[in-house]
Amino acid sequence: MRGKSPGSANRDQKWIKAGVLALLVHVVFFIFMTFGLSWKTNPPEGIVVDLWSDLPQPEQKPTKKIKAQPPKPAPSKKIKPVPPKKVKVAPPKKVKVAPPKKVESLPSKAEIELKKEKEKKEKERKVRLAKEKKEKEKKARLAKEKKEKEKKARLAKEKKEKERKARLAKEKKEKERKVRLAKEKKEKERKIKEQNARVAAETERFQKELREEEERRRLQKLAYAKAAAKRNLIDEYKAKILAKIKSKLVLPPDLPNDPVAEYNITLLPGGEILSVKLRNSSGFRSFDEAVERAIILARPLPLPRDKLLFPNFRDLGVKVHYLDD
Repeated sequence: MRGKSPGSANRDQKWIKAGVLALLVHVVFFIFMTFGLSWKTNPPEGIVVDLWSDLPQPEQKPTKKIKAQPPKPAPSKKIKPVPPKKVKVAPPKKVKVAPPKKVESLPSKAEIELKKEKEKKEKERKVRLAKEKKEKEKKARLAKEKKEKEKKARLAKEKKEKERKARLAKEKKEKERKVRLAKEKKEKERKIKEQNARVAAETERFQKELREEEERRRLQKLAYAKAAAKRNLIDEYKAKILAKIKSKLVLPPDLPNDPVAEYNITLLPGGEILSVKLRNSSGFRSFDEAVERAIILARPLPLPRDKLLFPNFRDLGVKVHYLDD
């Protein structure tokens, strides 16, 4: 495990001291707020004002009735009643009621201390953040420098490796060139020997070809003769097969033009018929059926004795004309 750095240990001690100091300030503030302040406040009494739309009329006192005394013997004068004096009532003055002023309480000592402590913590926090930022930037710079250094070392290594590979490739190329030159020289000598041997062999081959050409022509003539004989023999037996089929043919009467029926016949080595299939119809069913019956009645069909010629008759095509003799 990695040990803590001295900077980290100092930071932990500062945090512990700050926490203890903050706790002490909060305890003092709580005691002051509990026992030193009165939380009851008496709101200012409001002023009630009556507003009149009309002025009130003054009240008049009722006059007392004076009973007339009996006249005295002396002549009495008439007493006129004194009318009541009119009293002017002044209208009530409008009193402007000022709204109750907000009483701003002065900050207490505990609040001042708390504010100072808060500002101190904020300052310490900013200092710590600035320090951490500086430390982070330093680490980033060191990491970048390390990365650049590693990159330069890697590039130098790659360059050295590239130069080494280029040198080895050049040496290999030079070696291959020398080997190629030696090989070409050897190949040239070999070609000269081969050319001499080829000239001798060519002369021998030319003489041999002359002899072989004469023999080939002789054999070719013989082969032509055999092929012609074979072709004539095949044509002869095909004609015999067609003649035998026609000998068994019973023609339907009065067919127009010259209808032709074509059949494919599959033969066995003894001349037996394996299958008969209509390839092209004559257009007249009676003539097609008459030809098919004639083929079946003509079996076994005549074949040459040479068994090597049988593949020419295995799948035989027969074309029968209505007007053939």
